[in-house]
Amino acid sequence: MTWSELLWLGCNCSRVLVNVFMEPMRKKKIISEELIMGIFGNIPVLLNINKKLLESLCAAVKWDSDSPDYVNANVGAVLFKFCPFFKMYSNYCKLQIKASSAIRELKKNSKFASFYKSCCKNPETRGMELTVGPRISSHAKSFLIMPVQRIPRYQLLLKELQKSTPEDHPDYPFINKALECILAVAKECDSAMNGDKETSLKVSIQNSFGSSFQLMKASRKLLKYGPATWIHMKEETPVMVFLFSDLLILSNQFDNELNLQVITKYELCRNFPLFSPSHAELLLP
Repeated sequence: MTWSELLWLGCNCSRVLVNVFMEPMRKKKIISEELIMGIFGNIPVLLNINKKLLESLCAAVKWDSDSPDYVNANVGAVLFKFCPFFKMYSNYCKLQIKASSAIRELKKNSKFASFYKSCCKNPETRGMELTVGPRISSHAKSFLIMPVQRIPRYQLLLKELQKSTPEDHPDYPFINKALECILAVAKECDSAMNGDKETSLKVSIQNSFGSSFQLMKASRKLLKYGPATWIHMKEETPVMVFLFSDLLILSNQFDNELNLQVITKYELCRNFPLFSPSHAELLLP
């Protein structure tokens, strides 16, 4: 994918989010303004950034001329100039776990479901939905996830640009600076997504425990989680395993965090075996 294709796609995706989903939702008062902001966040700002960036890059390569000049274009300088604005993507990323969950819950409401269905029939969506299911890969296409994927794609294209640009080219230092900035923004976005996911899961687990157990502790870290098979008394049960710094928690394999139900928990003690083969066994994929 070229820079022009990527930026056009970014503009088009953001435009559909705003014009097909967000603004009609606001105009028809389908949901509250608070929910709209919780789902779409600063997407109108990101749309404006994409438009300005596309305009600047087209000017840099003289896109409107009879012979665009890609060799002498200072693409790196343009991207480096926009780097401070790319940090706004991390604010958008912070919303995405809760936004996707909110859309799934809203679809259970007949008024919203009818409105959403009519939006998806708009030819501009090209059959793509606002969000995807929780078990589908983050690389799957949906309108809400596409802005999240923008920064990693900028990163890949900048690396390609770095490889194909001579070191004595005046734009080479700017390409390096822009790449350094994009790598930092990508790290911020990953941290925002992972932090939000961890908080969301902790809240769901705590809600399942109720007041019988206090999960939320500053010292307690979620290290890893994923699906597994729990074998107990020769009976196999599909579970989700949550490994904390001092706990191991098993829950049902939920398709929505609101449906998470804790099955059991084990406190981890140093030099103490977690499972006895005669009692229980975990099979990890």
